[in-house]
Amino acid sequence: MIVQAAVWSLADQSARHAAKEALQAARVYGATAESGRSEAAEVLAETNPAGIDDIRITVERGPVTTTVTITGTANRVVPVPGLTVPIEVQVQAPTEDVPPVS
Repeated sequence: MIVQAAVWSLADQSARHAAKEALQAARVYGATAESGRSEAAEVLAETNPAGIDDIRITVERGPVTTTVTITGTANRVVPVPGLTVPIEVQVQAPTEDVPPVS
């Protein structure tokens, strides 16, 4: 069970890191929700390529708030039937609405 907890912890940390990077990519002036989603996918591929199954990345970029949600399940290393270890991370920040000053 200790190994399973370690796998979950690494997967959760990777998802949190990916969500924060995606949020920064999506919330800046002129960005799109797709730019955030692709950033999250890229970060997850680099930091935890096989640690999360059934990954779902949702980015909602509204006029006031941008929200990134990453869900999935940590890989199962303990052979317990029916055991699932969920991963769910959500981060949110204001959407930038003015261009940066040059």
